[in-house]
Amino acid sequence: MLKRRLGVDELISSFLVSAIVVLIVDYLVAGPFQDPASNFQSTGTLPARLAFAKILPPSALSTGLFVALAVVIAGKLLLDRTRFGFELKLCGINREFAKYSGIDAGFYTVLPMTISGALHGLAGALMIFGSYRATIRGFSAGAGWNAIAVSLIAKNNPLALIPSSLFYAYLEAGSKSVLLGSSVTAEIAAIVQSVLFLLITAGRLPFSRRAKRQGGGL
Repeated sequence: MLKRRLGVDELISSFLVSAIVVLIVDYLVAGPFQDPASNFQSTGTLPARLAFAKILPPSALSTGLFVALAVVIAGKLLLDRTRFGFELKLCGINREFAKYSGIDAGFYTVLPMTISGALHGLAGALMIFGSYRATIRGFSAGAGWNAIAVSLIAKNNPLALIPSSLFYAYLEAGSKSVLLGSSVTAEIAAIVQSVLFLLITAGRLPFSRRAKRQGGGL
């Protein structure tokens, strides 16, 4: 709504609002909802009948994976097979052109952000009901930034989110293993990850697009 009414950048406003919400949730987890029997700042453990079943134990993988896959497929169909998806992509490519075409650009600012927030909440629910079986203080730290990185690798293609998320998870797990088994520092591991992301997403840089156009002209 701030974007639609006042032109406030949605990334900045959502980041600031979410920072407030995270602190409120942390207070609830460490205060009124704290599990007195736990050594961690967490809520009570969910009953097994309410949680997603584990896949390949003792890993944290659960049947919530199939919910995520269903959402990815639904997103692909929504973007490619519906009028809503077409107009949404058009607004993303060129908002001014979409306005002149009679599309309500403000509507396609508010609703997609609402859906995005709902999907982020769903991701958190899958983490709680599938992996942690409880709400642990700070359990979702960095999840939003990880999602942005995965989306950049996938180049906003819903189906490409599957291999890109697996690639990102492989990097995360590999960096943690390296930290435990060698003298490599966390900073070095982060630099390696950053370089890989830069190389993968370099196709979005302006000079790369100009090179492609020049090559096509030749």
